[in-house]
This record gives sequence, C-alpha cells and structure tokens, in this order.
Amino acid sequence: MSSLMYRVFLGVLLIGGHSILANGFPNGFPEDADFFPIGVWAQSPSRAASYKSIGINTFVGLYGGPTEAQLAQLANENMFAVAEQNDIGLKSPHVNVIRAWMQKDEPDNAQPVLFGMMHVSCVPAKKVARQTREIKTRDPTRPVMINFGQGVANPFWRGRGLCNGDQGYYETAKQGADILSFDIYPVASRTRQVKGRLEYVARGVSNLVKLAANGQSVWTVIETSALDPADRPSAAQVRAEVWMALIHGAT
Repeated sequence: MSSLMYRVFLGVLLIGGHSILANGFPNGFPEDADFFPIGVWAQSPSRAASYKSIGINTFVGLYGGPTEAQLAQLANENMFAVAEQNDIGLKSPHVNVIRAWMQKDEPDNAQPVLFGMMHVSCVPAKKVARQTREIKTRDPTRPVMINFGQGVANPFWRGRGLCNGDQGYYETAKQGADILSFDIYPVASRTRQVKGRLEYVARGVSNLVKLAANGQSVWTVIETSALDPADRPSAAQVRAEVWMALIHGAT
C-alpha cells in the first residue's frame, strides 16, 4: 500500500481472534465465538451491500474519513469499521460502527515530505507508540490497530528509506497497540527477492506472532486485486496466502 493507487484496491484482511475480542473493550468487536471479521481495505462504503453479499463484514481504512456519510452507510448495512480517529468518529451518532481505531498506514515506511515528492524516513518508533497512547486516552473502549509495511517480512525493503534494515523498530512501535498487522503482495511485487514467493506472507505473520506481546492479535492483508495490471493473483494464490497466514498464526 505504498501509493494511493494501491490503497484503493480490494484487500481481504484476516482479522479478529479471541485474544482481542475478550480483552475488555466494551465497544470492540463482538465476543461471539463464531464471529471472524473479514474486511476490505479503503473501499467506498457506498458498496457495502455488495461486499456484504460475499461475506465481508468490516471496512478497514475509510478514505478521507471517517465522515458522517460513510458511517451512516455502513450502519445501514450493519457493517463494522476500523478507522483513523477524528472528532467526527468520536462524536458520531453511528460511532457504534467503529470497532477499532487505526494508526496511519505503514508508519515503518519512508514518509512523504516536500509535497509528497520525497520519501526519506519512517515515523520514529517512539512517536508511533506515543500516538497509540493518545488514541487510547481519547477512547479507551476500542482496540488500536497498527498496519506495518512489508518490512515485517522483507528486511531489505528499500521503501523504508533511512529506516531500511532497522528490525528493532517494531519492538518499540508495537507498544500499547492491540492489533498488529502488515501487508506484502508477492504476486504483484516488483522486488526481485519477493516476486512470486507467496511464502513471504507466512514469514511476515510468523515474525509478528513472535513480536506480539500477550493480548496482541496478529492480522494480515491479502492481495486479491490486480495491483500489477499484468499479473492478477489467481484464486489458488489467494487461497494459498490465506491458509499460510492462518497456519502461521494470523488470528
């Protein structure tokens, strides 16, 4: 999810798990043992009915939001959301739609500066941890999610800029969060050592499982769309990524 073009494509999130559902968040996800959130990434809530018809129950990352219109559309379809925290979300009459707050995406990657023309360094790990605390101060009733980039699985990912290779970053950045997630798209990847190697999904999940403290859930993002128009993941590849994520500990 290194550009807006990538963000708007469909991505299935393997999310939830009993550790986060039973962690004492009165406004978090349902505690029903049969509930397993499956979400789409940065999709329009106007499509909620269509996604609901194929088993999606959660929208993750509301582009430009959350706005009142987005939350109302999701509420109308009994959908859940994981969203960045803002005053609208905190005060909305539809705030019950929001079941977790999220940090800005991929803080471990190099962040844009100079009007987005340069990407230099990641968000400092201590700042990420501080932002989690600030989110919880404003609303301690919902879990907080951090979605990291592919550096979780690929330590040589140059997209981290000056933070490239700093794997100790995650130990500090994770502090206080309740859901640790990451994304890597091996089918669409243009990185030589990752391209076509679906096992990088399993590798990243395993790394997050080792990193997670007691009570922290591990999620992952699965590529399902043609991020590379010339190389759309097949159904078999999607299934393989999903099962590798589950087998290696995605909850």
